[in-house]
Amino acid sequence: MKIPIFSIFLRSLFLQSVWNYERMQNVGFVFSIIPWLKKIYHNNVQKLYERIRAHYGFFNTHPYLASVLIGITMRLEEKYAKNEISNEEVLKTKTLLAGPFAAIGDRLIWSTWRVFCGILVVCYFLVYGRNFYFVANTFRGVIGCLLIYNLLGHLPIRIFGPYLGYKYSKEIVE
Repeated sequence: MKIPIFSIFLRSLFLQSVWNYERMQNVGFVFSIIPWLKKIYHNNVQKLYERIRAHYGFFNTHPYLASVLIGITMRLEEKYAKNEISNEEVLKTKTLLAGPFAAIGDRLIWSTWRVFCGILVVCYFLVYGRNFYFVANTFRGVIGCLLIYNLLGHLPIRIFGPYLGYKYSKEIVE
């Protein structure tokens, strides 16, 4: 089945927009996975609403790696629609993987990648910052940091995460 990657990517950007203390990112997760659920249950509206309600439980993970978890859940939902696994397996797998994905994302993105991009900006300022064009170099350094951080780290994870999670869900879960 063709994965609506662009739609899921755009929706995953709003993962934390309706964050709440009771169930954390649950609304954003459901909002992100709705295109896939509509694709699976396009003939059965009642089943679609049932699956949407099932995913409104507690969900909290790293916002960038949530897209990989969305891909894994997409594969599990597909298996559930074919009666290969139970509802509990889908929801437990999603919940059990959220914590490790949060830990990996915090360590990989916040503690490593973001710091590395910041160090690149500091190095840029040390090399080019002390001349007549200080303001222009400051602007270039900050924009360069944002581009490197987003184009090489953040956006590829969010764009290709659902595909990778869907394709390698069996390997990731095992």
